[in-house]
Amino acid sequence: MAKLFIGLMFLFITPVIFAQESLYVFQVKGNVEGKNKLFVQKGDKLNEIPSIKLAEGALLNCIDESGNSYTINKKGTYTYADILKKVKKPKSQLTVTYLRYLWNELLGVKGSTTTIAGVFRGDVLMSYPPDSAFVLNKGVRLQWSSDSEVTAYFVFYKSEGDEEFKKIETKNTHLEIEEFEKTSIEWAVSTKPFPNLKNVPLFTFTTIDSNEWKDKQKSFKPLKSDLKRLSFTSEEIDEIICEMHKVCKNK
Repeated sequence: MAKLFIGLMFLFITPVIFAQESLYVFQVKGNVEGKNKLFVQKGDKLNEIPSIKLAEGALLNCIDESGNSYTINKKGTYTYADILKKVKKPKSQLTVTYLRYLWNELLGVKGSTTTIAGVFRGDVLMSYPPDSAFVLNKGVRLQWSSDSEVTAYFVFYKSEGDEEFKKIETKNTHLEIEEFEKTSIEWAVSTKPFPNLKNVPLFTFTTIDSNEWKDKQKSFKPLKSDLKRLSFTSEEIDEIICEMHKVCKNK
């Protein structure tokens, strides 16, 4: 009878053990000490660290695969079991989507190359505004990745209704464009002065006025609330909304 009781206990306890969440660190501020007195860093798997020690003013944010977050922001020593008790479920599905995106990024699940119109993402220099974004119209700062072997970049852009692209040569990796009228813009960056633009991937963005901007921001209130609770700054939140939801302020 005793053996049967022990066996039943094992059946009930085992699923709990194996169902224990894996936690990955996605944000560290200040000094957070882990195993062998090494500092905890973004991307660390907390399951493999017996305990952590937070210094005064330090912060640790972790996530699980389901999109839940775990925050420690008080000085002290915490075991893995202590951290699991700090679970916070997001108020917004948008937050779940973002934290799952972070999870995949930390685990290397998301591929580093994406195909756009038959061209690998790795060949695309443009970075801001992201493709198909809405941008608050106060003049737009175009940005792109640098190439150490390039001495000049050629920026091509045109507004909706224009037949020809304007071309600007620059040594920088950004370009300030005067305020557009409310319109859609196509643009590209090339290291060649005369590329065949039919074979060059183009990004587009649409400029919007302040009223449209405020209207679009309403749907992000729960997301902003969740991210503020996770100690993201206003600038970081704006960047997340721009990257994930294509509604961008000017940089």
